[in-house]
Amino acid sequence: MKILDAAATARALGWPALVAAIEAIIRDSNAGQASAPPRVGVPLGDDAVWLLMPAMSKPADLAACKLITVHAGNPARGLPTIQGDILVIRASTGERLALLDGPAVTARRTAAVTAVAIRQIQQARSAPPRPAADCLIIGCGVQGRSHLEALAALYPGTRFLLCSRTFASAQALAAEAGARGIDARAVPDPDAVLAEVDLVVTCTNAQQDCLRKPPRDGTIIAAIGSFRPDMSEVAPEVMSVIGRNILLDSADAGHEAGELIRNGIDVDGLPTLFSGGAPALPAADRTVLFKSCGNALWDLAAAQAATRESGQPRKSPA
Repeated sequence: MKILDAAATARALGWPALVAAIEAIIRDSNAGQASAPPRVGVPLGDDAVWLLMPAMSKPADLAACKLITVHAGNPARGLPTIQGDILVIRASTGERLALLDGPAVTARRTAAVTAVAIRQIQQARSAPPRPAADCLIIGCGVQGRSHLEALAALYPGTRFLLCSRTFASAQALAAEAGARGIDARAVPDPDAVLAEVDLVVTCTNAQQDCLRKPPRDGTIIAAIGSFRPDMSEVAPEVMSVIGRNILLDSADAGHEAGELIRNGIDVDGLPTLFSGGAPALPAADRTVLFKSCGNALWDLAAAQAATRESGQPRKSPA
């Protein structure tokens, strides 16, 4: 069994290959060849939860289970918020193939899923993928950095505005991006720059709303920080403008997304990435929300990409 640490896991998950793996798992799921039960959350305390997320794919002959903890109070303790691993096995035999770093997979596959959602929204709007955009990222932690890297790689020329709980952290990420040739600058107030951007990604710990005012018409909002009914990043004032112009990463988001539950939004009929987004998504002059809460199939897609890139030998199903 191969054991990949965080750095090796990240290296095995190149952005184009990861996006392709996510699109493939969507096709396999729609064909009844890949599945994942609802994730199990085990409370570990007031600010902590242990998440268990299994999934399997017949075409890949793989199954994976992510065992990951989320401790919102850990940064104050000098510890990472997310810790855990992903066990990858051969579905037909149960052979243990790999152990991947859970936080590295979560960071990269979440950003890749956002990229897939942007592509689906553009397709539903009958608009060609744009080579560049102006993107505001709110939250400059692990997910903020991962989204910046993914979107910069997949949409070359994108200009990034970065905002975080502390201006210093936004400045640090902007400096890091600049050293890599990415156009990025820190901004102290996200509300002040909403008229400049056509893509907003919220990557906070979702303890309070971070997108408080509606952006300009036609903006794509990707909210990925909240994953429980009591968490929300998008204020009611913004949700009232969005209405039902919403794309979910999976149907599970309907009972997990605080933005939807708090505003009494009925998820019946809302498109997911598995339905392709069309025709329910609005035209380009309407603001749309992509709400991502995570799904074990995304981890399985990452596991498939990682084991392929790491040279893990494959066997045909018995």
